[in-house]
Amino acid sequence: MKLLSRTGRALKCSSFSLVSKARRHVVLSIFSLLVLLVASLLVLLLSVSGGALRTAEYMLQSVGYASGIALVGHIYSIDLEQKTITISWLIAGCGLYQLTNSSSYYGDTPCTPSPTALDFFVDGASQPFFSYDPALTPRDSHGKPIYIQALNEFQTTHLMDIQGYTLHFKFGPRLLHRTADYVYPFDAYVMTATMIILDHQTGQPPPFLLFYPVETAQGLSAHQVVDYGLCTSSLNGSTFPSRSFFLSMSREPLAKVFALAIFCINWALAAMVVYITVIAFFSKTHRLHESIVILPVTVVVTIPALRTLFVGSPDFGILLGKTSPFRRTLICTLTFKWFVDAIGFFVQMILVSACTLLLLLGVALRQGPEESAINDSRSDSRIGSTGVDLSVVQPVVVYNRPM
Repeated sequence: MKLLSRTGRALKCSSFSLVSKARRHVVLSIFSLLVLLVASLLVLLLSVSGGALRTAEYMLQSVGYASGIALVGHIYSIDLEQKTITISWLIAGCGLYQLTNSSSYYGDTPCTPSPTALDFFVDGASQPFFSYDPALTPRDSHGKPIYIQALNEFQTTHLMDIQGYTLHFKFGPRLLHRTADYVYPFDAYVMTATMIILDHQTGQPPPFLLFYPVETAQGLSAHQVVDYGLCTSSLNGSTFPSRSFFLSMSREPLAKVFALAIFCINWALAAMVVYITVIAFFSKTHRLHESIVILPVTVVVTIPALRTLFVGSPDFGILLGKTSPFRRTLICTLTFKWFVDAIGFFVQMILVSACTLLLLLGVALRQGPEESAINDSRSDSRIGSTGVDLSVVQPVVVYNRPM
């Protein structure tokens, strides 16, 4: 009895040590993933620089006491599928070009609606895109102009240039040309625009002070704006002064952090399912319950759902990563990129689906021997020590007759 008790205690201690080791492995894996996530967040946050765009009030204040026409553009619509950007341009007259009895824009800026009728030519068009007429502006009972957005602003839509990426594969001369969508969430978009302003009455250009975009939207932030200043452009055979700018936009830091966080969470779920499968098939001391199969089935549904939460909901099959300084790698010789689906979603789905099938198969194969063993144990319990089936033995009643 003492030997049995010692053996039982030894088995309990060994099983307890195995359980504690398994728990330590799980804790270390989760801690490593958290450290990786926090490190990626810190790298992104430390690499973030201030936005290149200024506010409309700041830009109008920068005009100072100069006289002329200023255009500040509010970026309010970006269509990444069509690769277009829509900007609403505010027409401002500064200095001697201020409208009488009109309030200044944004409080104390030196600019108001323009008192001169103007024609605006966008991106080299031969016909005016918009004609501004101050005579259409309504006035109140005191003769003060009433600001109407449709009369003092106009919207232009521009095509965004897509920054392309080329992958030079080491195995063979194959080249892959990909657009900015394939480097999500580090995709970048650029655009340029040019503008000519002419007096509607005289056809002469007024002083063109400012042509600048402000206040981007929809998860993109401008990290570079180049104002080319006064240029010259040809219009209907004549040369006029014009202004142009260059704008480069990329994802906001929060969008990048969110995408990387989902990427790490999906890999944590996949690693957990693989760990459970290994324990179920190779551990001799741990026996998982059949209900554990519900977990990998849930993960199979959860990973695609988390994948759709990426900001902008990009298509499946995109890349994740920046071009790094590594010149020679196993796959690429000139560029090195992470594949958000190639080493993310697709691999995770294959691993989790394979583990789910293995667990289901193991449960199905285990149920047959277990049922037969249970039936054998029940039949053995009905057989006595004499080898006779006690369930078929009829009781014999002995009556004692009185003498």
